[in-house]
Amino acid sequence: MSSDDVELGGARVTLDAKGIFVVTHAPQSVLDVELARKILDAHARLAAGRRTPVLVDARGVRRADREARVLVAGQEVAVNASRLALLVGGSVSAVIGNFFLRVSRPAYPTRVFSDLDEARAWLLAGAS
Repeated sequence: MSSDDVELGGARVTLDAKGIFVVTHAPQSVLDVELARKILDAHARLAAGRRTPVLVDARGVRRADREARVLVAGQEVAVNASRLALLVGGSVSAVIGNFFLRVSRPAYPTRVFSDLDEARAWLLAGAS
């Protein structure tokens, strides 16, 4: 783990070499407001005042609490996120991802992907 990798208990975050803030949720994790707050704080610290693209690997998420969804869809994330790609895998993470888009209506450009390379390409295309 590099100095830009932060383990948060339920998720690991890093700012990668391309400037993408990457959130990787642990298998069978629950996104609650406490974990969401830790992720936001780490993003603010690692981004150091810059708006960065964000890749959330939600393939391990089992459940996301309503309070956490509201928090991560709001202006607090938009301050540091230029756009967000939500990577989903199985049916649970896909349902969570699509529900998040339709109901929470994030305050920043957001798309759901099932392919990591496509997600990264979309994030980097918006960075130029």
